Amino acid sequence: MKHAGSNMLRGEEIGHIVDDLIETVEKEVQAFQHLHEVLLDQQVSILKGNSALVSESNEQVEQIVHETQDLEAKWKNRSRDLSQYCETDGDMRLQQIIPLVELKYASRLEELREILQTLMAKVHSTNKCNKILLERSVRFVERYIHMLTGKVDNLPSYGPNGRTSKPDASLFHGVG
Repeated sequence: MKHAGSNMLRGEEIGHIVDDLIETVEKEVQAFQHLHEVLLDQQVSILKGNSALVSESNEQVEQIVHETQDLEAKWKNRSRDLSQYCETDGDMRLQQIIPLVELKYASRLEELREILQTLMAKVHSTNKCNKILLERSVRFVERYIHMLTGKVDNLPSYGPNGRTSKPDASLFHGVG
């Protein structure tokens, strides 16, 4: 049900759908903000070597991931509802919806889209940093164990992306 003379969608039912979409995106923003905070706390726990807090943060991350999956499912359902009014197939993406809705909705959706993109980039960067910290921690522990046990030769260690590599024997001269 498009407004005559424009490509803008109007109507009470569409307003409810768009309100639900905005509410869902706002909840996604909150979830990603929480996820970023948890990942930053996890980073501190990794640096302090506190495995209990790292495990606790992993559990929190799992909960947040489930929450965002539920929100994504809600988003897909409501975007399908909206796509019926637009006579399009499948789910509509946020950038497809923004130009079709009234200005009051469009500006809020655009603002939320930008916030969400920024948060997702921060989460990705923080998660990547945490992965590197954990990999280096594991390598340090493996090398220390090898030094203590005197088992230096031909023992693999894990490198980036979980690949195994031979340890540098020069690190262990005089040990054993």
